[in-house]
Amino acid sequence: MRLTKIAGTGHFLPDRVITNADLEQLVETSDDWIWERSGIRERRFVPDDVTNTDLATEASRAGTSRAMACCYRRNSSCPASGPWTYGISALDSYTAWLRRMV
Repeated sequence: MRLTKIAGTGHFLPDRVITNADLEQLVETSDDWIWERSGIRERRFVPDDVTNTDLATEASRAGTSRAMACCYRRNSSCPASGPWTYGISALDSYTAWLRRMV
């Protein structure tokens, strides 16, 4: 029986960070007040032209890269132009298609 294994996972965080200290400048609140009630210390914001698909694409690229690194570490004969390369190409094509649909 063949078992499935997760070879790599990925995530992506937008660059723009808004901390509780930043919010203190905008409204009457404090870092402690927000932290005690929500457990949140910072938030991430994306520009208006960035979609969930863009974020998912970057996370998928990171996961694919980690999976490729795992493949190369385990098996030196892992092909450089095999399903991994196709996976990245297909991901780019799918992302472009989704952007046209929105």
